[in-house]
Amino acid sequence: MTIQKLVVFGGNGFLGKRICQQAVLKGMQVTGLSRSGKPPVPLTNNDKHWIKEVSWNSADIFDPDTYVAYLKDRPNVVDTIGILLENENYKKDLKNGLTLSSLFKRAPNPLLHPRNSEDQEKHNSNFTYERINTKSAMILADTFKTILEKNNGDLISKPSLTYVSADKGFLVIPKEYINSKRRAELYLLDMAKDVTNPFRPIIIRPGFMFDELNTMQFNDVRTLLHDGLEVLNCANKLILRNQFQIMNDIIRPTISTQQVGRSLVDKITNQKYSGILTLEHMLDR
Repeated sequence: MTIQKLVVFGGNGFLGKRICQQAVLKGMQVTGLSRSGKPPVPLTNNDKHWIKEVSWNSADIFDPDTYVAYLKDRPNVVDTIGILLENENYKKDLKNGLTLSSLFKRAPNPLLHPRNSEDQEKHNSNFTYERINTKSAMILADTFKTILEKNNGDLISKPSLTYVSADKGFLVIPKEYINSKRRAELYLLDMAKDVTNPFRPIIIRPGFMFDELNTMQFNDVRTLLHDGLEVLNCANKLILRNQFQIMNDIIRPTISTQQVGRSLVDKITNQKYSGILTLEHMLDR
């Protein structure tokens, strides 16, 4: 039996590492790509074991020359690259325990703090929703398609290309966040309309994510948000009994990165699957 291969862009990230973990547990040969090329920091002894099974390498998604070599063997590919805020330091701020209010004050969020012309000039023009959430996915898809077509692969057993999108937007997050995700989705799905397209597009739409191993250990912003959303979800379910669609659309269930990883890897290894994997489907796994 041929061992399936998986390449994960952003493989050492919050979600990417759990996708790598689940793929290793499934017996796949896994490559994790990131700008640093470094493996993630293990949270448990179990993490140490699967991390050793992954090949960690450096690559820049905007520069195909840095990763074409990893795509030549027709692997399945996952793109976890994306940003929630147009603030290049926000992920570092989250890790360092910055408070939620401070995080949004520092982020260029037009809903909360409209930027003036001077702010616009200081803002990193490369760290935008359009570039990070949309353009990067297009570049990867085009590169992967070109490589597969050159290799004249079997159209029956197509490798998959997964894009990590989002369930819905958030009240305090600019609408352009979800719009940029949807544009990337549309680009991939439009490519798939051509029956000769050499890969299976998979779109996953997780909601607010948390790591099962972090929840009880760290009193950080993500944990506080998770706890708050869980309270709202319980209230919506027990008191309102999910009877009001408008509330169901606003108050969405949370999901662990481990659950997302398990659901996605199941679909990747299913040669017949392509399309949109919704939050509800992942929770029902």
